[in-house]
Amino acid sequence: MERCLRRWASLLCGLFLAHGALAADVLLVLSDDGGYYGEVADRIVHHLRQAQPGVDVRTQVLADGVAVAADDLVITIGTAASVRVMAHYPQVKQLSLLITRQAWHSMLSSATSATTKAAVLMDQPAERYLRLARLLAPQGTVSAVFGPAAPGLQDSFSSAARQLGVTLRHAAIDRDSNPMHVLNPLLENSAVFIAVPDRAEFNRNVARWVLRLGFRKRVPVVGFSRSYVEAGAAAALFSAPGDVAHEAIDWLADYFGGATAALWTEQAPRHFTVALNHSVARSLGLQRLDEEEIHRRISAPLAWSESE
Repeated sequence: MERCLRRWASLLCGLFLAHGALAADVLLVLSDDGGYYGEVADRIVHHLRQAQPGVDVRTQVLADGVAVAADDLVITIGTAASVRVMAHYPQVKQLSLLITRQAWHSMLSSATSATTKAAVLMDQPAERYLRLARLLAPQGTVSAVFGPAAPGLQDSFSSAARQLGVTLRHAAIDRDSNPMHVLNPLLENSAVFIAVPDRAEFNRNVARWVLRLGFRKRVPVVGFSRSYVEAGAAAALFSAPGDVAHEAIDWLADYFGGATAALWTEQAPRHFTVALNHSVARSLGLQRLDEEEIHRRISAPLAWSESE
């Protein structure tokens, strides 16, 4: 990863020098100054300063107040920062990171202007989750539950499952549902379960029950964060801080390279991380795969079939 980022830093340097007219000041606005947000920001700032010391790169944290100049290129990290900048500075150029598709679309629906707004979404494509599930369990049914905050996800997973030839069983959980009553029959005849991200409360409730039931029924769970793996999921698929920074560097390379017209849109993450819980995988008798091999196989074009 670091070698790849150094290569992009070198490329960015050449692009900045070749297109000095585009070298506007870059402002990073963070929803919070710690953890994930801070790590993503530190990586972006480091590589921007390495690429072009002449560009003014500033960082602001939401709690400390935000001051945006009209000609700033603003990179917002986290939903709260994205909402604030879009609401108060609708005309500035803005790249949003660490934001879900639902939050992004909600912002756009109330925006007065979105002609210079872009986002790299957090939502991993359904195909990737299904391909990971199929690598863990080449045969059998894949199951998942969908919460109230992710409209359209069920359709995305169902469509991807049809294209990939995967049998998908799913159910819905809302605030009045008993997770145990929904999950228990769903996992009964499943080869693997995919935990689909939703609101934090939903995620916690599902994780608590599905990891317990999955262990009892010997069903591997695919999660969406490293903490899911640490808690007992067999595997997880997510964007690590380095992946998010890499997305920003890719976007900036295109921006300063002059390809601005096609940039003002949303895009799914191209970079992602696979994590395995090897002890859980061994206890479940899963075929031996490592993170690098899984990443390589699900990074292939998404027109995948079970004959691959």
